[in-house]
Amino acid sequence: NREKKKLKKNEKKHAKKVNKEKEAKKSKKKKGENEENEEKGAKRSKKKEKSKKNNMQKWQDKSSKMKITKQKQQSKSSKAK
Repeated sequence: NREKKKLKKNEKKHAKKVNKEKEAKKSKKKKGENEENEEKGAKRSKKKEKSKKNNMQKWQDKSSKMKITKQKQQSKSSKAK
């Protein structure tokens, strides 16, 4: 009878140990996934920022070209008068 109780106790201890190990693996895996996702998010935000800057630059270039062409047209029209 005592031996059966000891066996049950040992089995319970072993089961707890196994569960703890599984939980540790899960949390470690989750932590790794979280870090990976954070890295991806950082890369994504960098790309967005870069494209935003490029778009702003393109827009500024276009607007400056438009201004120059307007000035040229105005100077041509004033010379024609």
